[in-house]
Amino acid sequence: MKQKSRFGFTAFSGIRLVLFFLAAFVLGAAAVSEEPLDLTGKWKCDAGGTYYIRHAGSEIYWLGQSDDDGAAWSHIFLGTLKGRTLTGKWADVPKGGAMGAGRLTLKIESPKSIKVTQQTGDFLTTQLEKQD
Repeated sequence: MKQKSRFGFTAFSGIRLVLFFLAAFVLGAAAVSEEPLDLTGKWKCDAGGTYYIRHAGSEIYWLGQSDDDGAAWSHIFLGTLKGRTLTGKWADVPKGGAMGAGRLTLKIESPKSIKVTQQTGDFLTTQLEKQD
């Protein structure tokens, strides 16, 4: 017969209980330490341009334009952020010489780095870095 403590636990069930609370504490601390994202700001891209991003809840808006004040390309974007994945639609506007449009999937690598993982419509940018 298993001996129970004065609280009614066997040694094995007591160890399981301690491990359960330890795991809950560690997982809870990991969830709390996840810093909230604020993507609003000025971003530079690897295609020679600047992006002005507005982050409002789960919605992301941006204006992107080439470094020649948008003469080569200028576009807008509307997307939805779920976790660290951003999906949405982009379209060039008549300010620039390009007239493409398509869909994007991007991965938020950190609060200061975004990587394009899927694109349609010959989207040139593959990486964005937030400027301070």
